[in-house]
Amino acid sequence: MMSSCAFCHRSDTTVTKVCSRCKLVYYCNREHQKHHWRSHKPVCQPITANNDDSQTIIVNQHEQLVGEKPAIANNDDEQITRKTEKEVVNYVSGDMNSKKLHETEEPWNLCPLKLIEAITRNLNDDDSVTIATKMYDSLRTDGFFVMDDFMEEVKFDRLEEEIQLLETVSTFNAGLLDGGLTSGDTKLQTSNRNVRSDYIYWYEPIREKYETINNLIGDMDDIMVSLNDHLCDMGVELIGRTKAMIARYPGNTNGYTRHVDNPNKDGRCVTVIFYLNRGWNSAIHGGNLRIYPTITPDTYWDIDPIRNRLLVFWSDRRNPHEVHPTKTDRDRYAITTWYFDKIERKLAKQRSLNDPETGDTKNDSMQSNIQSELTSDINIQSSVEFTDQSTLLRLRCDEVEKQINDKSNEAVAALSSDELDAFKDILINVDDPIAVLTQLGIATSIQNSLLKKLNIQ
Repeated sequence: MMSSCAFCHRSDTTVTKVCSRCKLVYYCNREHQKHHWRSHKPVCQPITANNDDSQTIIVNQHEQLVGEKPAIANNDDEQITRKTEKEVVNYVSGDMNSKKLHETEEPWNLCPLKLIEAITRNLNDDDSVTIATKMYDSLRTDGFFVMDDFMEEVKFDRLEEEIQLLETVSTFNAGLLDGGLTSGDTKLQTSNRNVRSDYIYWYEPIREKYETINNLIGDMDDIMVSLNDHLCDMGVELIGRTKAMIARYPGNTNGYTRHVDNPNKDGRCVTVIFYLNRGWNSAIHGGNLRIYPTITPDTYWDIDPIRNRLLVFWSDRRNPHEVHPTKTDRDRYAITTWYFDKIERKLAKQRSLNDPETGDTKNDSMQSNIQSELTSDINIQSSVEFTDQSTLLRLRCDEVEKQINDKSNEAVAALSSDELDAFKDILINVDDPIAVLTQLGIATSIQNSLLKKLNIQ
């Protein structure tokens, strides 16, 4: 009798793997059984000898949950061991740093590509408010959002040039596996190139001078601010973000095994990724991001990391995902930011300060580390609101200088033509007009405006 795979529902003679615990359901392979464990676990109970009644009960439960009656298996297939089941439980429970999970023989789902179709941005009509509305609708129904042609083509060209320049002057470090209660618990971070193979650079616009990268992150911030108008219905308020993570996966290397960005409620609510890979085809180059949204159980979607594509999804356990290995010598690039929920972020910081497992609250180095993390959250509510006090001061000085310049221009504009001619006669042939104006008692703030009006350099 042919069996049907409980994960992909294929029915043929190759579906021979069986759950070694309940002996009731079949799979195409070990990988499919692992992916189906979350759905199968509630009805999976060991079958004992002379226990036909319990077996009948389990079969009925399986019919109710899965919608099909499994074939009863023989007892000659023990390919999936208790160890494998424990690995799957570690994954489902959110233990993303489990050694057992990371050392499985097949860390990536090898099922065929199932590429998602993205919507295309209308650069004439899709402002931040419109995009935020589309994004919210997609997040609620699918758990993720994909948009192509996010930037104008000429701007994308400049963005590529800036990324290349940044690589020549900056150091990209090996990506780490997070640990602890907030992203500031760096002492608990580890590196494992079999699990995560990217190299990253943490980028913050207020300290960098790459205009197009800054504008891209600013556009993301504007959309997230607009998204807040919708998220309030869900009790969520985005109040800041991490620095932007610019990541490069080298060609012919591992990707990033399945994980959750925020399994421990560290405050990250929304993940935003922008891809930069021209002519990329995951069927050829690999590197696809495979997402498993829990809003639609027992399925997955692939996102091709093509140029000028924006991907947004919930950062918590609603969206386990993985980055598949690159198959050619081409490097794969992406820019990622995470946006914080106000309440969850506050609670995470409190736990980080008080939890004994993350360090003694009296330890100066730990306190310094946490304080550094507190000030690294970038506020997105306004373009002039940041937690960095030196930045606040600089922005305030710029604002005051602009006000002074505006007042100076108004004062010069109020001068009559006769007054302007008189100033010009005095200054036209002198070597140092600034010194003459200073002797005349003209305020420094007005001097430049006056010389500009008179066309005197």
